[in-house]
Amino acid sequence: MIRMACKDLQINKPITCYSLKRNGVTIRRLRGESDVEIQHAARWSDPGRLKTYDLSSQDEAFKLALQKRGIIKADKNTGAILKTKTCPFCNETVGFGEIICPKCKHPLDREIAISEIKKDDEIHQLKQSISNMETKFDNIKSELMKEFTREILKAKSG
Repeated sequence: MIRMACKDLQINKPITCYSLKRNGVTIRRLRGESDVEIQHAARWSDPGRLKTYDLSSQDEAFKLALQKRGIIKADKNTGAILKTKTCPFCNETVGFGEIICPKCKHPLDREIAISEIKKDDEIHQLKQSISNMETKFDNIKSELMKEFTREILKAKSG
């Protein structure tokens, strides 16, 4: 069932029940949920399991706990870690870690998109330059052929 869901979601990485639970615990921790809330959601009776499954660093967890209590101000980027993105080209909702849209294959990051557009423009200009060079080459070739034909006719008549 997990394999079918991963295939439907176009997840090509190996996914196990353990990795899903581990990621769920880490995401809950980074959202600022308490250990008790995470333990209850994971249906654990032993609080020691949280240390095994949590992949966030202690600094991240401590900072989020201070923010939750209002001791320090929240960063602008704290909530952005776990949000989904929407592709500006096809409006597909993609995961927070995606760089390229799995549906239309366009970059999701604005800077990457701008650099891709610049590359496309450069490619277009290079193709245009090649086309111009080919035209010039064909003109020179036809002129040389005309000159060569004249020289041959001149040599035969003279």
